[in-house]
Amino acid sequence: MTTRSDVLDHPLELVRQVNPFPQAAVTPGLDEALGEVTQAIIRRPYRNRQRHGPKPRSLRPRLRVALAVGVLALVVGGVATAAVALHAHTGIFASGADVQPGGPGENLNLAAPDFRSVALKLSADIPYPAAYASWRDWVVTEQAPGPGGATTSDQVTTGALRGWFAASAFCAWVQDWRRAVRDGNSAEAQQAASTIAVAPGWSAVTAEDPHPSASASNDPGAEPGTLFGWMLSYRSAVLSGDSTRVVQMLASGYGDGKCWLSDPQWMSEVQANSALSKLSPQALASRYQQFLARARP
Repeated sequence: MTTRSDVLDHPLELVRQVNPFPQAAVTPGLDEALGEVTQAIIRRPYRNRQRHGPKPRSLRPRLRVALAVGVLALVVGGVATAAVALHAHTGIFASGADVQPGGPGENLNLAAPDFRSVALKLSADIPYPAAYASWRDWVVTEQAPGPGGATTSDQVTTGALRGWFAASAFCAWVQDWRRAVRDGNSAEAQQAASTIAVAPGWSAVTAEDPHPSASASNDPGAEPGTLFGWMLSYRSAVLSGDSTRVVQMLASGYGDGKCWLSDPQWMSEVQANSALSKLSPQALASRYQQFLARARP
């Protein structure tokens, strides 16, 4: 992301623009000091957070944006106190070269107190099966901040965040279809298949991947295909009624492990059993297949 030089020359202007206390008085000395603090925050490099377990490129914050938000000096009874106001919405939008690696839309603060409510509102149009409604909250509480939690330097675009929800919801519908087929519930299986059929065209998908393809070149070591191209192989298996193939793809973590990471029960089991992280991919796939056979309602 590029930042205008006039904003960098007057960094406290960023604070004024998002000031939640517009009537508060700020002394000239504090104004100058806060300008220096804001300048330091803007220019501070950010560390990369390390995560445990599978690391698919689309299920993690892919953009770090330095932004001083809400640093404001308040004078109360002659005593200066600092109030830090942190909100999910930053008013800063990805543009140009930043859109490709970080996703489109507005940058959101993952550590903001209102991040959860903002994230759930942004994902309200992305459907989940009734039996997997808890998967939506998992994206907010576990996938987005990560195991170590978020810091004020961690941000994600609205486009990328909606993409996480889309991947999670799609995997939930695949699981719902598999369960319905297993239980002989043809009506539920048909509903899940109908949703899976149109999912690659969801706006949350096409905003990042206008033309999903399962055959496009990809990152070394990742599944071939565009960002959401992995959906197409699942869709093909579901629409052909091939439940064996669906289970095989789920067990192997097809799609860069997105359906593993979206599964709260499985990820909780992995986190609780450190020995699982030491298994070979083949052994781990076998364990997940056993998990699917016993853990689903």
